[in-house]
Amino acid sequence: MASLLVTFALAASYWRVIELGPSLEKLMFACLVIGLLAITTIEWAEKVGRSTGSTPAIANRPPVAQNARTEISIIFEPAFQGQKAGAVWIVESDENRRWFKKQSDLDAGSALFAPEGKEIGHGAILRSVWNVQEHYADWSRITVSGVVLTNELARELRDEGNIVGTEEGFALVRA
Repeated sequence: MASLLVTFALAASYWRVIELGPSLEKLMFACLVIGLLAITTIEWAEKVGRSTGSTPAIANRPPVAQNARTEISIIFEPAFQGQKAGAVWIVESDENRRWFKKQSDLDAGSALFAPEGKEIGHGAILRSVWNVQEHYADWSRITVSGVVLTNELARELRDEGNIVGTEEGFALVRA
């Protein structure tokens, strides 16, 4: 709103409808530029997911070649030691942060994330799956490890795809 008022005042001054003076015009122009930069930064942050329920730290890596459909891993294990490649979202912990930094085969959209409330429960699992679906519209399989598949989770996710239980958790396969 403030940017709109500044723009109006600058336009009115330009057409000599009002007289502002050179120093005030420069100040208003600077405010307009700063406002536009702030709006651009906020929009960029939303596009990379920082406004979602989780707080991903997007990897600064070149993208790994992907098929038309993407397989994503969500890892809730606080001290993951396995091997993963491609798109990986892993729960934030000191051990996982060290593991994440050592990886070279991860997709550029891979991230460390912190569940809302720092609790790994039913709601956090669902929000993580839904956040991944939002970031990867072409997902074909989401493998979730470090959790137990409950009947309640299965009911909540049944409309999203086929659910397959695994030793580590479960997989959601797009139908």
